[in-house]
Amino acid sequence: MQETRRLGGGLVRFGIKPNVLYLGNQLRIKASMSASIWKVLCKEGLKQNAKPSEWCGSLKPIPINKLFIEVMNKDFVWEKVS
Repeated sequence: MQETRRLGGGLVRFGIKPNVLYLGNQLRIKASMSASIWKVLCKEGLKQNAKPSEWCGSLKPIPINKLFIEVMNKDFVWEKVS
């Protein structure tokens, strides 16, 4: 991520209030994903230093007006753009 930030001149992402997303196992259940598939995804994610406990998602499209923009500052902290 730091290399991408350096080579790309910065990092930008869309953000959303977490209360509109399903978290972890709740997401798996809502998406009708088997426990065995979830286990494989988590295992692979952990190999890449991901944190499956922080994974979240939506099963429906999210309107763009529900999103906000964040930029990574020089201290590698995400900040909301006003």
